[in-house]
Amino acid sequence: MIKPIDHCQLCDHMEIVPGKGPVCSLINEKPRFNGKCYDKKYDEKLRVKLSNAIESYETVKYSKGDVMLNLYTYLTLGAVVMGGAYFLHRFLWESGWLLTLPLIVLVAGFSLLGYALGPLRKYKSQMEITKRRLDKIIELLRLYSVSYSHDIELVKRRHETPEKQVRCVNLVIEK
Repeated sequence: MIKPIDHCQLCDHMEIVPGKGPVCSLINEKPRFNGKCYDKKYDEKLRVKLSNAIESYETVKYSKGDVMLNLYTYLTLGAVVMGGAYFLHRFLWESGWLLTLPLIVLVAGFSLLGYALGPLRKYKSQMEITKRRLDKIIELLRLYSVSYSHDIELVKRRHETPEKQVRCVNLVIEK
């Protein structure tokens, strides 16, 4: 569902007025149209918002490999630790000892599952949020028969999270 304010978020005529919030600078009021705004001006704000949405979405998309590597690594490590706890328990049981050490090792193995699944959940929620934001902009552009093309450039930044970031280059908006 596209609201009038969604149109205004991309329009260069939108201004923020204290006490009123976002208003159209042409009429100094909140937008009052149904369907389409025929006075829209999609230039700089559209370029910035679209570029940011593409960069956010593509950056999250490129992090999938790291997230999957993390998932498989910690799942494997957790399974190995839990298997070790089982064999430690069997060894101690057969020798007549019943200790809490196998239980502690088992709990440590289960805690590794959190390290495996946490980043995966974060990736999925970020992917959903960035995709929804980009789709809303694309839906608005389709309403006005505006198309765009772009290239992406992968930038690796050491000591930053995420390390692989995407920059939107050669963004061309065709009206």
